Amino acid sequence: MEGTNPFVIWGENPLTIVSRKEEIRTFESFCKKVLSRQLAIMAVSGSIGSGKSFLMSRFIHDAQKQGILCLTISLSTHDSQDSIIKKLLLDLPPRYEDIFSHTAKLTSLSEGISRILANLHKEDFGVIIFVDNLNTHSRANSIVDELIQFERKLNSHHPLGLVFSSLKPLEEEDCINLTLAGFSNSEASELVETALKKSTLKMGHECVSAILEDANSNPRVFKSICWFLYDHMRPNDKIITKGHYLAYQSSIITFLARDWFARLYDEIPASERTILLSLARSPGGKPVSEISRELGRPLGQTTSLIDRLCTRGVILRVSRGKYSIFCNLFGRYVIKMLK
Repeated sequence: MEGTNPFVIWGENPLTIVSRKEEIRTFESFCKKVLSRQLAIMAVSGSIGSGKSFLMSRFIHDAQKQGILCLTISLSTHDSQDSIIKKLLLDLPPRYEDIFSHTAKLTSLSEGISRILANLHKEDFGVIIFVDNLNTHSRANSIVDELIQFERKLNSHHPLGLVFSSLKPLEEEDCINLTLAGFSNSEASELVETALKKSTLKMGHECVSAILEDANSNPRVFKSICWFLYDHMRPNDKIITKGHYLAYQSSIITFLARDWFARLYDEIPASERTILLSLARSPGGKPVSEISRELGRPLGQTTSLIDRLCTRGVILRVSRGKYSIFCNLFGRYVIKMLK
């Protein structure tokens, strides 16, 4: 299709977010707690592709409008203490350069934050530290403990808030946990209608439902498929149908593999891939005991491997003792790779 693709996947404008209205209202109250110097701790959790980082970008936009200094630390797997501190300082605006230019090396995150709070610029009425991708770091628990202990020790002396993002909710007293669910049919339809508002091209309801089902309601997968379909429509097409989606499905899986699935798959050890394959063949999910019998593995070993896959975010807990792959299309990719 000619023209700019309205289904932006990378570098989205946080103001274009659909759904998440309740979460945005909760964050408004959170900002009030920060500005009134109350204990303010929040965790945004959800499966991979659920929109945690995108929602946090909206939170940052809304907080900055209220004069709150927002600093983001996006964690990577093996970040050292020094690299985490460096990420905090790199996000500081120029008006804070002087407070770190002639001082000894910082030994902790809390020391850096303490110095920022002690020298809070007149333009800033508070500080929120956003820690993204918490689940990726090997020392995640110690990072959380350090920051929360520091927050508690402030004892209302400074306007500070902490926001974490992770695959799982944060089990911490006084923490506001926001767990992101996948798109509902109405939310998916709203996204499509909003994106195509200025276009002559529309998408049929059956197509929306079919994509949503195969995406397991995952926002990132859903938007990626919509992006692909729009990009492959002809100039004279008026509607994207379910037929279009089914015709392009194989190419869509290849596109998702290049963009995302291949990286997820490559990071999974061979021992865990056997579990993944078993779940890929049962889109509705499967009990741990059944997987254990199928693979001829001890139940304890199977449970341990499933826990690792949950930590990676590629499988989800459906109910007690039952798990499913996070996205049916990813399951089809896994089956293709392990044939």
